[in-house]
Amino acid sequence: MGRTTPSQAKNAIRRALLGEIESALTPADRSAVWSFFENRCAYCDRRLDPGGREGHMDHLIPRSAGGLSTRSNTVLACRFCNGDEKRDEAWEPFLRRKAPSAEAFELRRDRVLRWVESENTPIAVLDESLRRIADESIRAATAAFDAALERVRRAKRSVQLLPPRR
Repeated sequence: MGRTTPSQAKNAIRRALLGEIESALTPADRSAVWSFFENRCAYCDRRLDPGGREGHMDHLIPRSAGGLSTRSNTVLACRFCNGDEKRDEAWEPFLRRKAPSAEAFELRRDRVLRWVESENTPIAVLDESLRRIADESIRAATAAFDAALERVRRAKRSVQLLPPRR
């Protein structure tokens, strides 16, 4: 495995702090999502390979809007819908744009709603005060990381690196 980039490190800081608030989906949770959606993207209906890297767990209510990583807030999405197109858009308008017809939209929407209802728990949203504290903590931690990274980079530029001793 290669070196961890600063961007990866900051993402790890963010995930670690948010992990104190919510737990990640378990492999069993992920398997249940794949099974319910029959290995198909909830938005475009593309068939996905469970062994591949194209299937993503997408948040119906985006994390940026306080949506949590719970089963009831998660659907199966292809990498194009989740990674390239939907982003932080609300799921229903996005689904309407993706569906080739009103009938396809209704079928896919009903499937998503059946999934949410099957979980017997409402879609959880992060409490506003807890979200504010988490966001402030993430900003402070990543700012401290950025400052430390800059100090190391300045020090590296100011000293001549010596070849390893034999």
